[in-house]
Amino acid sequence: RDPMSLRYAASRCFDDRDIVLAAVSRQGLALQYASARMRHNRDIVEAAARSMGRGAPPEGSGIFRSMMVSEEAEDMDQLWAALLSVPRFRSDREIVRGVVQHDGLALRHASHEVRADNWLAQLACAQNGCALEFVAGNTRVDLDVILTAVRQNSEAAAFVPSPMRESDEIKALLEAAAARDAESDGDSRE
Repeated sequence: RDPMSLRYAASRCFDDRDIVLAAVSRQGLALQYASARMRHNRDIVEAAARSMGRGAPPEGSGIFRSMMVSEEAEDMDQLWAALLSVPRFRSDREIVRGVVQHDGLALRHASHEVRADNWLAQLACAQNGCALEFVAGNTRVDLDVILTAVRQNSEAAAFVPSPMRESDEIKALLEAAAARDAESDGDSRE
């Protein structure tokens, strides 16, 4: 019932496609307990990527549940790295799409070619503007990608390439972001 119970299953279950697929479909983090062979299986990885960020909460008491949720948040980047450590998945646009729509910062683990993909960069920056730091190639200076990033998170301004800071549109956006930040800082002091 609890997909994370895969970690306590008999070792033969770690390599059973049906069991692993059922577990990662409900909770992508269960992928960490699958065998290496299953972690390299495209269907398993796609199911895990799809379920990331929407996995069913672990069964058990409220205390156990909150501990697991906190543990999941800490392990998420490590899991994205593991998921995208397989070269063919790191370069697979569909798998990277499934990952970055839940965590834009996971773009850091994708191949250079995929990080330069305009559409994936937009998707990652829309989820977390600071993903702009990991955008590659000419896409890094794409006005739409930069605007998406800074609108989503004003802290992304730190990753705007210097020549692009001269654009009137970006100057205005950066000034507005700075004003919003100053206003929110003033509100938090009161």
